[in-house]
Amino acid sequence: MSAGSATVARPAARVNRLSAALERLEELAPVLLAATIVLWVVAIFAVSIYKYETFGQGYDQVDFEQAIWNTVHGRPMEDSRFNFTGSVFGMDWMPMLMLFVPAYALIPSPHTLFLLQIVGASLGVVPLYWLARDRLSKLAGYAVGSLYLLYPTLLHGVLNPFQVRLFSVTLLLFAFYYFEKANWKLFTACVLLAMLARSDVSLVVAMFGVYGLLTRRNWPYVVAPLLIGFGYFALATFVIVPSFAYPGALNGASGAVGQNYMDCWPCGHNPQLAYYGHLGSNGPEIVRYIVTHPVEVARLMFTSEKIGYILSLLIPLAFLPLLAPRPLVLGLPILALNLLSLRSSQYSYQYHYSLLLIPGLFIAAIYGADKLRIIWMRRRKGKPQRDLTALRAVQIGALVLLVWALVIQIPYKNPALRALRFPEPPARVQAARELIGMVPPDAKVAASSKLAPHLLPRRYIYNFPPAAYSPYNFGPQRQSRHFVDLDYVLVDPANSALDFGPNKIDGKSALQLLQESPDWQQIASRQGFYLYKHR
Repeated sequence: MSAGSATVARPAARVNRLSAALERLEELAPVLLAATIVLWVVAIFAVSIYKYETFGQGYDQVDFEQAIWNTVHGRPMEDSRFNFTGSVFGMDWMPMLMLFVPAYALIPSPHTLFLLQIVGASLGVVPLYWLARDRLSKLAGYAVGSLYLLYPTLLHGVLNPFQVRLFSVTLLLFAFYYFEKANWKLFTACVLLAMLARSDVSLVVAMFGVYGLLTRRNWPYVVAPLLIGFGYFALATFVIVPSFAYPGALNGASGAVGQNYMDCWPCGHNPQLAYYGHLGSNGPEIVRYIVTHPVEVARLMFTSEKIGYILSLLIPLAFLPLLAPRPLVLGLPILALNLLSLRSSQYSYQYHYSLLLIPGLFIAAIYGADKLRIIWMRRRKGKPQRDLTALRAVQIGALVLLVWALVIQIPYKNPALRALRFPEPPARVQAARELIGMVPPDAKVAASSKLAPHLLPRRYIYNFPPAAYSPYNFGPQRQSRHFVDLDYVLVDPANSALDFGPNKIDGKSALQLLQESPDWQQIASRQGFYLYKHR
């Protein structure tokens, strides 16, 4: 063999080895994906246990776990947090919570809910794998599934307090797969179950009708989702949720246009619409303001911070969704709600308000990658082995996407690693446990956000400092209807919104009032935590 022939043979051999390796990975992709899901569930569940036990969870855990625990004990979905309702359904219609009662009754622990949440979220990989496998390759399906498990919004979702929206993400992904396969029965079953999670899920369901219109489906696939989705949303928002309010509780003063909703939430509105009290006092007013003030609304929705939020959702997906934007219509109502809000948590990828954007984003990413594949094949038209070359390009792209998924964990500050690196110091954890142990299980107690979950299970627990919706007497303001007198207050000044303007009373923080009030006595303090008892 001549030197020239050897030079040509070496690159060819490398190409053959690469092709063989890619083919082997293609064959192993389903097995690798199953193993990845199991490892992810085990690892994330272990981190969730550690995060909870080191006091890393917030008050939202109380809303869901307390309602489930109360249901187990014969008080269906009872929630003590609000002065306008005694049911978690008075905050939002989410009957899916009832499905978790049997498991919690069997093993009454927050970790039961966390495990169910993590496993439920992990199953979203399955329809994504099917979609990517059918359009791209098995290896691409594995890459998309892994990218989903590492997506920052999903990771924050499974490591934050229990959240039923996570189950609807998985169900909506299955629904889309069955929608594409024209399997009407399974599609309908998935969307109906998904809507049981939260009322806003129905807005995503309605957008299946718009997607069907854009993709020229038969009219039933257009009309039925629109009617089901918008009809369910209207029923839940304007009929069901208000029916769980105390009589007359939501007929108080409304916030003025432009006013921060937290100054008076729920401001006499429906609790869900009250988040948009800066736009109007009810549904028609909000819609009218949006239609008649387009410039002001545009300024509200497209600030530099909110544009950054949109980019933060797209960067982990390498902007692939923009190449095939039609599936993005699924999340348009949710994105609009987030951009219209004044709450920073609604336009941050780290909070559950962005979970319902995941189905549209990932489906569009798969279709965007498929569009790149089609462009590649068109450019190589007439050339031999173009199908195989396109497959190898897809497989290599999948591996690149996997690397990208790992790289972006650094700037996005992976929440699992942060939970392990920045827990509460052991001395503070021990101190918190000691003070919690001093509060009787039947006492009415208000507590700072990260302490409150550890005071469960109990029937009467409230957030501290008090907000406009808190149903307990505190300071000079005292009421009798649906209000209680507290027995204990447990405060962590380092993790409390004590200095947040609307939470102040007569210009003083709630902790200052505790310290100055003759009605309260500090009975213990440890490591910066303070326990007060009512005299």
